[in-house]
Amino acid sequence: MISELMLKNFDESNINFKTKIKLNLREKPDINSMKLKSIPEGKMVKLNCVDGKWAEVESNYDKGWLLYKYLEKLSNAKSNNILENRKRNYIGNIKTNGLNLELRNDRTTDSKIITTIPDGFKVEVCYSVGKWTRINIHKNGKRYSGYVYSQYVEEYSTLT
Repeated sequence: MISELMLKNFDESNINFKTKIKLNLREKPDINSMKLKSIPEGKMVKLNCVDGKWAEVESNYDKGWLLYKYLEKLSNAKSNNILENRKRNYIGNIKTNGLNLELRNDRTTDSKIITTIPDGFKVEVCYSVGKWTRINIHKNGKRYSGYVYSQYVEEYSTLT
């Protein structure tokens, strides 16, 4: 298993959005998923990933999923440049020379390990910035989302 304990943490600058209306923060990207909290109109959230019509966000309230169409990008130039310039939305191939890669809950080496990913496994890449890549995988009939160290993800094909 590849351990990321010796690697430095990457602190991505915030990609800030605000809610256009009061929204329900959900556990998963599904309208029937458990409601975690309500986020008031006009509150700032940090975008982590977009999956179809859903956006995974973090806020002072919690971490979860909102409908993307109800988010408005703030005019923070630094945030907007990161969002526009980061490599995203492609199929990646895990390359670990036969070892398993740890899918983590957050962009730190001490965050919870969600599952492991075998060498050669195909993943959906949401985005890559710096040393961390946000991915979605389907494994054993379940869907997982999390972070892996970017050096182990190679582009396989673009999403259409």
